[in-house]
Amino acid sequence: MTGLADTCVVSHGSAAAMLGLPSVDRGVDLVNVIDPRRTTVKTTPYVRHRPGSLPTSDLTTLNGLPLTSPWRTALDIARTAPFADAVLCLDAVLRRVVLGDRHRSGPDVDVRLAAAKQDLVSAVGPPRSKGSRAALRAVDFASPWAENGGESLARVVMHELGAPAPRLQVEFTDARGLAGRCDFWFEEIGGAFELDGAQKYEKPTMLDGRSALEVVREQNRRQSRLLEVPGVRRVDRFDYLDLVRPRRLADKLQAAGMRLDPGCVAHAIAMSVLRFGHEHDLRTRR
Repeated sequence: MTGLADTCVVSHGSAAAMLGLPSVDRGVDLVNVIDPRRTTVKTTPYVRHRPGSLPTSDLTTLNGLPLTSPWRTALDIARTAPFADAVLCLDAVLRRVVLGDRHRSGPDVDVRLAAAKQDLVSAVGPPRSKGSRAALRAVDFASPWAENGGESLARVVMHELGAPAPRLQVEFTDARGLAGRCDFWFEEIGGAFELDGAQKYEKPTMLDGRSALEVVREQNRRQSRLLEVPGVRRVDRFDYLDLVRPRRLADKLQAAGMRLDPGCVAHAIAMSVLRFGHEHDLRTRR
């Protein structure tokens, strides 16, 4: 950025990275900027200049660098990036705007979500272009109840597999109170699914003084308690590799009693190849 004009603003995927918004990492090493001097896109070995002008409300700064606001960043990505990237970014921004710093639900949250989505739809405008139509589709699909990028990607893959839309972050109670909250709940099959991330077993802040073994034991106790709740027939776990290789997730969903169309499964596998590539190194992913 130090070599660019002062009018250039960090945008799109580069702004998302600075703002801590999730994305599907494809190893692209270009800085994206909005450059008001441009009338067309210009790409150099290090920078992609995009034309456009920004109102003050769409601007913020971070570490002294000008960049697009989270709201504008999500809209830009929704217009230009693949569906999965758009959903990951929109989910995260909606979570910040609608839910704040904690999980919540209820009529007041539904009202805030409807208003936020309407603002996004208004900002996108009529579906006159491919980018606008893609953005409106992503906005319609987006949800603030995905707690992280992994859960957002799981929603996308489940959708591609042809699975019914799950309810997110559903709380189950028993006579003792809260039995647990599950990431994905498919009422049709009585199946709860949890996305396992390596961080819960490795990251000190998530371990909170516990060993990885203690975390596993707590999970097992919680799972046993959930299975005693009426209507919960099974609790299954999956991880990031199941999202990179959708056949694995399809097998787990089908083992739980879900019917999936083979054509949809093939489509999800093809989308994963486009998303990650044949040479995706599974060992490095979390």
